[in-house]
Amino acid sequence: MRIALFQSPPQSAGVEVALARLDAVAMEAAADGADVLVTPEMYLTGYAIGEARVRAMAMADGCEALRVVAEIAARHGIGIVVGYPEANGDALPFNTARFFGRDGDVLASYRKTHLWLEVDGAQFSPGAALSAIVPFEGWQVALGICYDIEFPEYARALRLAGADLVIVPTACKTPFDSVSTRVVPTRAEENAMAIAYCNYCGAEGGIVYFGRSVICGPTGETLAMADGDEAVVSAAVSREAVAAARGVLDHVNDRRVDLYGGLVS
Repeated sequence: MRIALFQSPPQSAGVEVALARLDAVAMEAAADGADVLVTPEMYLTGYAIGEARVRAMAMADGCEALRVVAEIAARHGIGIVVGYPEANGDALPFNTARFFGRDGDVLASYRKTHLWLEVDGAQFSPGAALSAIVPFEGWQVALGICYDIEFPEYARALRLAGADLVIVPTACKTPFDSVSTRVVPTRAEENAMAIAYCNYCGAEGGIVYFGRSVICGPTGETLAMADGDEAVVSAAVSREAVAAARGVLDHVNDRRVDLYGGLVS
């Protein structure tokens, strides 16, 4: 399967502009053979936009913007993972990523569970569950959002539940470049899974994003990485490589849960 990451600046010009750009990039990615296109965290609205704007721009199922994303996926025959603020009644919205299939159907929606400091805490309510794991192009795919992947337990729980690919929209700022260069590769290797991590570039609300969107294979190898500028990068991930990695060094099956099984309880 070929994964494309759209490393973009925050979409500060409005949802309509974000959708138009998504349409153009999806067309190009599909023409280049990508099966799925991933955007950064909260792509449709921008991320560090403050509580008032998050509430004002929060989206419910069936809204026009999500309907248009579904149409883009179906028109170009490509899966799309897109982030947005999800309406949550009177409470703070959720920070949500939605996975649309090639036909525009919703395959999965995930609400960010690990909120990062005051930026997330002031804007969002935490999700209450891990990502669902859904089939796509022969893979078992789960979602994460940004800070989630920095917790070993998150990726390990998804692996134990059957995931072999985790797609992670993110909005990661400087000076935390090591998430792309050390953390994501480690999560991939220790779970023998592929991980696609799609970041912003540019600046927003006093935050400077470092880019470095990355696709890692199941031994932690870097299959593709962007630099600090706007870009679409892509790579093919291999089910055979996942099987081979799990046959050589499988941390999951070599765990001593009798020694540390209660660690997180």
